[in-house]
Amino acid sequence: MDSNLGRNNYYDFEKKIQEVKAEIEDFQQKPQLIRTAQELEAAEKEIGRLTDCLHGLLIGLQLQRSINSETFHEEEKRLAKSWPKPLRIDGKEEVMIRTSRGMSISLKVGYYRRKINRRRGKWYPGLYPGLVLLGIHDRCTPGL
Repeated sequence: MDSNLGRNNYYDFEKKIQEVKAEIEDFQQKPQLIRTAQELEAAEKEIGRLTDCLHGLLIGLQLQRSINSETFHEEEKRLAKSWPKPLRIDGKEEVMIRTSRGMSISLKVGYYRRKINRRRGKWYPGLYPGLVLLGIHDRCTPGL
């Protein structure tokens, strides 16, 4: 399982969650006697990798569900309207978020930006109000 998890929809998150659960089940089922420090270290690393992966997928699933909810979308619009300069939605973009366990997950989040000043050719950076509402700054969860 790679460290870049979840590609945009619930099905992908749920499918990967089932894959990781199957890996955990396989690990649990095979009898493994630990006899050396190296074997213990390897077992700890493998268990840590699997549980961290499951952690990232579950967080990603919950975040994407929240971001896609209608009430969250209304809060996102309200925050964008309260911004000092007028913003407009520029669609949803895929954003990589790092969880407190170090896993990267991909979320689809609304991107808001100012209009481009065509005469001056000036471009203004935008923002992801949904991430601000969730306390995600610099694309890292608050726990990180």
